[in-house]
Amino acid sequence: MTELLRREPCPVCREMGRDHKGDNLAVYDDGHSYCYGCGTVFPTSKGSVVERKDRMSLGLIDSGEFVPLTKRGITQKTCTFYGYSKSHYNGRPVQVAPYHDSKGELVAQHIRFPDKKFIWTGDAGKAALFGQHLFRDGGKQVVVTEGEIDCLTVAQLWECKWPVVSIPSGAQHAKKALAQNLEWLEKFDKVILLFDNDEPGRKAAHEAALVLSPGKAYIAT
Repeated sequence: MTELLRREPCPVCREMGRDHKGDNLAVYDDGHSYCYGCGTVFPTSKGSVVERKDRMSLGLIDSGEFVPLTKRGITQKTCTFYGYSKSHYNGRPVQVAPYHDSKGELVAQHIRFPDKKFIWTGDAGKAALFGQHLFRDGGKQVVVTEGEIDCLTVAQLWECKWPVVSIPSGAQHAKKALAQNLEWLEKFDKVILLFDNDEPGRKAAHEAALVLSPGKAYIAT
C-alpha cells in the first residue's frame, strides 16, 4: 500500500494555465504522483503516460501516452490539455478521445483506428461535449467543432486559452448534442459553430443554431 508523502502544484496544470487552486498533485512513497485537478498520473518510469481510476470498471482503455499528432501539426501540449492519447485496443494502435459527463467524471472514450473507423467504450449516453469539463461555465464565446481533431486544431491556434469543444458523433447528431448541453452553452455570449464546409456540415450547423437562443449562435465558414 502506498503512502502519501506531500501535496504540491501540478506542472501539467501550471503549463496549461488551468485555473486549479491549491496543491493538486499528490506525491506517493512509491515514486508516482496523481493530480486531483487534471487527473494526470506521473508514473515511476519515464514517459508521459496517463492512467485514470475506475477505467477498468467502465470497460475503458486504462492507459495511454500523450504524444504530438505530427501529421496534423498538433503538439503534445495540446493533446495533454485535452487528454487525447495514443494507446492500443485489442493489439491495434488507436487514438483515444476521453469524454466526461457534466460533473467532470470520465464516462466514455471515442476510439479512432488507423483506418478512420471509430468505436465507443464506456457509456457514451452520459457524455457531454468533448473538452467541456476543461472550461469554466460561461464566458465571451465558445467554439463548437464537428470532431475531436478539429477541436484540438482550433484550440491550439488559441494556445488552449479559449473554450473549444466538439460534438461527440459527427454532424448528423449536432442538434441533439447541443440540445443535451444547452444549459452549459447558453452561459456563453456567443456560440460559434465551426463545422465542415460541406453540405452535411452546413446543414447541421443551421439546424443546431436553432436550438440556441436567438442571437446566440454564429456559424463560421
